[in-house]
Formats: sequence, structure tokens, C-alpha cells
Amino acid sequence: MTTPVFRKRNLDRDLAKEGVWFDMYDNDGSHWGRYKCRLLGDGNLEYRGARMRIMRRLTRAQRASLDGDQPNQELANRIDIECFVETILVDWEPPTEDGSKPPLNLENALALFVPELWLFEQIELEAQKEIHFRNKVQDDTAKN
Repeated sequence: MTTPVFRKRNLDRDLAKEGVWFDMYDNDGSHWGRYKCRLLGDGNLEYRGARMRIMRRLTRAQRASLDGDQPNQELANRIDIECFVETILVDWEPPTEDGSKPPLNLENALALFVPELWLFEQIELEAQKEIHFRNKVQDDTAKN
């Protein structure tokens, strides 16, 4: 059954849940791998639930460090990456020196995304673009 939000926005529920592959490139055109992501949108209850679980694990001081004039950006980035890996990132083929495919887990994701935060931010942006998750049949019909 398609929910009203999916129908109204012409989104393919299966694509949103199973994920779509994105090829990522840097500004110089170098390939930075392929990443399969679910839709990261307002209605993603799994993502919101993961964020709440992670926030509950933090100490009071850690939570306080996320607010204020100088928020702890390192902790905020780690939380974003952890939520994303747990709920949005389904599969990956990141760049490696030997061409192997490392397992998708938080440790490996942090090792890639913390020093290359721009890459994480670009993947996150792609996962938010509803156009990648549109129902192709209805889109093609609407164009005619």
C-alpha cells in the first residue's frame, strides 16, 4: 500500500526502502565510489529513531556540547554518520588502494567519512533528493 506522502510526491516506495546507487566524484572528476542509499526524508522514522537512540547514549555534557556558540562539530558529524550508516546507507563500493570492498560498518564508514567529510555530505545530499526515488512509470506518463 502506498502512503499518501509517497503518492502525492510520486515516490516509489520500493526504491525509497531498498535504495538507489549513486556514483560520487570530486571536483577534479575523480571517482570516489558507489553508494546505495535509502531515501533520507522528513518521514524516515528509522532515521529519527536512530538519532534519538544515539542522543540518549550521550552524557549530559556531550549533549550540551552540541549546543551553544561553539558546538562540538566532531561529535555532531559522528552522530550524523552513525545515523546515516545505520538507516540510510544500504551498500557501498568505496575507493580502496587494493580495489577490495570493505565491509559496510560504522568503523569503516568513520574511517572514510571523517577525513573526507565532503564525501559524506555529498552522499547525504543525494539521498535527500526525491527525484532519485520517483516512480518512473508515472513520471514518464506525466510527461506525455
